[in-house]
Amino acid sequence: MKRIPRTMRVRESTLKTYYYLRATFKIETKESESFVFEQILLEGIDAVRNLIEQGKKIIVSSYRGKRYVIGGNLSAETNDKFQEIANEFHWEIQECVEVLIYFSSMNRLSEAEQHFFGLPEMNIVVLE
Repeated sequence: MKRIPRTMRVRESTLKTYYYLRATFKIETKESESFVFEQILLEGIDAVRNLIEQGKKIIVSSYRGKRYVIGGNLSAETNDKFQEIANEFHWEIQECVEVLIYFSSMNRLSEAEQHFFGLPEMNIVVLE
């Protein structure tokens, strides 16, 4: 199946978190790099969908600082899910990928790791 190349620009805390998640995923699963990128995004998509099903809202703060490029290849199905979430919440692509990496990180990282990577400073808020 053809995979779709995607690149996004993310803030430094997301970049560092992504590389850490990518390394741990590669160690745990021994998957190729592009499949690891997709798995991280899929975990984030699942977390966002679960929050929506619980009737919660996700608020993302505006960020206009320096951004760094990350990317990988996605299956057409994952790319469609990614685009659907970005459109549904009216998020820019970089905001969407940051939210997905954030929620993947919140599920995988300890509280100390979350603070080390600056996740609380990303100001992504879940409202009841």
